[in-house]
Amino acid sequence: AQTAIKDEKIKGYLTVDQEDSVIKAVYHGETSLESGIKLAVTNRLNELQYQLNRSAANLSQEQEKRLSQTVDFTEKIDESKENKKIVQTIAAAGLGFFLYMILITYASVTAQEVASEKGTKIMEVVFSSIRASHYFYARMLALLLVILTHIGIYVVGGLAAILLFKDLPILAQSGILNHIGEAFSLNTLLFVLVSLFMY
Repeated sequence: AQTAIKDEKIKGYLTVDQEDSVIKAVYHGETSLESGIKLAVTNRLNELQYQLNRSAANLSQEQEKRLSQTVDFTEKIDESKENKKIVQTIAAAGLGFFLYMILITYASVTAQEVASEKGTKIMEVVFSSIRASHYFYARMLALLLVILTHIGIYVVGGLAAILLFKDLPILAQSGILNHIGEAFSLNTLLFVLVSLFMY
């Protein structure tokens, strides 16, 4: 079963044992069980424990105490996989917020510039010299380059911060930096660029 987990054929497995009339269940996996699945498993095990307690009870004080026993449930998970899951969740939320702020900011800037230029003498001279479509595409290209410059500043700043703080014990031991590199890959960059073009 452990080999199957490493090969990602299964997410985990549950071992159940009985010791002194107490059911003990241990979940083995790389990440935590989902709350719904964990609740269903523990409920079922509690039912089995209750039936076991009733079969062993004789309505004495000791047996009544046994009826109140619950399942001893623990988890053994891969901390690196759990950290990776957390980092990816935070990275996705941060990237979504970053894209939202970039698009809102530059959409507002573009709208203000178009409104201020409309009907001015300068625009009359420009449109008499070049086509309106050429001017539009040039403005969009310039805006895209400004956005990419803006993003580039954040990327350089982020890399500088990683190089500066990479030796901190909490980052070195948890492997968070490796997970950040996996979260922000080439596919992430392509996603950002496609999102900007679509907008």
